[in-house]
Amino acid sequence: YFIFVRCRGTVIAAFGGLQHIQFNPDESVFVNPVICSSSVRKQLQDSLLLFYTGTTRPSRSVLNEQRSNTPNKLDVLKQMQSQAVKVRDALVSGNLDGFGRLLHESWLLKKQMASTISKPDIDAYYDAALKAGAVGGKILGAGGGGFLLFFSPREKQDAVRSALPSLRETPFSLEPEGSKIIYVGD
Repeated sequence: YFIFVRCRGTVIAAFGGLQHIQFNPDESVFVNPVICSSSVRKQLQDSLLLFYTGTTRPSRSVLNEQRSNTPNKLDVLKQMQSQAVKVRDALVSGNLDGFGRLLHESWLLKKQMASTISKPDIDAYYDAALKAGAVGGKILGAGGGGFLLFFSPREKQDAVRSALPSLRETPFSLEPEGSKIIYVGD
C-alpha cells in the first residue's frame, strides 16, 4: 500500500513525469498530466541544466519564514498559481522559449516570498547564467541553497557552464514514472 503525505515534494515524487499539480484551499490536490509531444519533452530535457550550489541549509527556516509571510503575500501566490497554468500551456503548445521566460518570472516571484529563499551568491550565479545566455531558472526546493535549474538553448549551454565555474553540473533526466519500490528486503 502507499501512504500519501500532503507535502508538495512528495506529490511530484509520487506521480513523476510532467504534471500540473493544483493544491486547493480545502487541502485536496488535483494532479493532471501535462500532455506534450515526445519531441517537446526531449527538447525540454536538452534545454535544462542543473547545478549544485555547494550550499545546504535546513529548509524548515526558509519554509517557516515563507509561511509567516503568506498572509501578506497572497497577491504573489495568486500570480504564481496563474503562472503554473501558463507553464502548462507553454509546454502543451511547444513554446519552450515561453517556458524559459516563465521560469525566470516565477523565480522573481518566489524570491518575494521570503528573504532566505535566495542569497547574494545565488543571485550572482543566477545573473551570470542569464548574462551567458540562460533564458530563466530557479532554485529548487525551499531555497537558500541546493540546486539551481536553468533553461538554456543548446547553443548557449557551454557559455552558461563557463559562467558558473565554481558550481558542479549535475546530470539528470525527467522521470516519466513516479516512485517505485525497487528492493524488498527480508
